[in-house]
Amino acid sequence: MALSFDSTLTNAKGISKIILFKGLSHPMVFTPTILGEPVFTAQPFYFLNEMDCVMRIRFENPQSDMPNYETKEELNDFIENLIDNYLFEYSKKYPEYKITSKVTNFSYWEDDLNEPYFFCDRMNVQYLSLDVLNDESIIRCYDSENDIEYKKAFKN
Repeated sequence: MALSFDSTLTNAKGISKIILFKGLSHPMVFTPTILGEPVFTAQPFYFLNEMDCVMRIRFENPQSDMPNYETKEELNDFIENLIDNYLFEYSKKYPEYKITSKVTNFSYWEDDLNEPYFFCDRMNVQYLSLDVLNDESIIRCYDSENDIEYKKAFKN
């Protein structure tokens, strides 16, 4: 199974481009994305100029494609170095963009899995998160508007 990593950037809002970087040990893609666990955003490309961008690296076969590092920090350092090198080359060609991997505006967070409420939409909204397939304490989860019982809907 493939593994992908997204790295947030600074000064990459509204770039509205997808760029494939090649030439170093691993290719990377600079792409617009919706950050911060979007729930209410249905049509992101209508406001492409408002979207942030990330650098994405994908390892199709992690056992053979990924560099071997002892710790997660070493892998993160490798990926950050790769991003910095690609962005440096990009800045030489397009000096008007000041894109950097030094993140000053954080967009990701880690929810507390012991809490029933998770954050979404850049931590501006909380929603109730239920695991109807794995949590036996949930007796029934039903959407009366659409006449759907979720435990049954997911089992089929």
